[in-house]
Amino acid sequence: MSIDRDELLLEADQLLRSIYQQNLVFSQLLNKGKLPERWAERYLKWVGQVQECFAPDEPLPRSVYALIYNVSVYCTKRYQDWQHSKGKRDEETERLLIEMRHAGDRVVIKPFFEMIPEPRVHIFKSQWSMASVRFRRLIQFGIGVIILIVSFAMFHWAFTDNTSSKGFWEYAPPVVLLFAGLFYLYVSVMGSEKLVRQTPIAIS
Repeated sequence: MSIDRDELLLEADQLLRSIYQQNLVFSQLLNKGKLPERWAERYLKWVGQVQECFAPDEPLPRSVYALIYNVSVYCTKRYQDWQHSKGKRDEETERLLIEMRHAGDRVVIKPFFEMIPEPRVHIFKSQWSMASVRFRRLIQFGIGVIILIVSFAMFHWAFTDNTSSKGFWEYAPPVVLLFAGLFYLYVSVMGSEKLVRQTPIAIS
């Protein structure tokens, strides 16, 4: 069954409109970290038809390059923005983005594609993973409680010890410890998961 090139170019324009004019793809990636339902399947089907329709040494139309470039670069970028804002990942979206980018590479650099290794997803996390951030918060909470106990003990001693008159410097250490303990408690309770920074997907 022959593939109509005009239909392929029309489909490319429609897919591009769904990315930019209708803002379906970018908005879902930015807000939910997901692609619209069945959009990836539609794109992959189109890429396969382009690969069948055009010879390896044949120049591709501009709209074909435009769609492949925007999917490979800007869809990945919008997903990365979502990762940075939420501090988490979506494995299904990553799999689809990798598959779409790899399929686009097959079309754009067809003569050299055999030299390109299969894509792998690398998720580089910072030194604090989500689990270690929670553990760090627990440690901070414990330190804060200990500091507050010491602070209250020093206040109690300062107010009950009548052997000498108390000046400013006798009350300064427990005050400092009080604020330090409150700070640790605040950080442990109110610290954001966004402290976990992930370098989003990279293909190699």
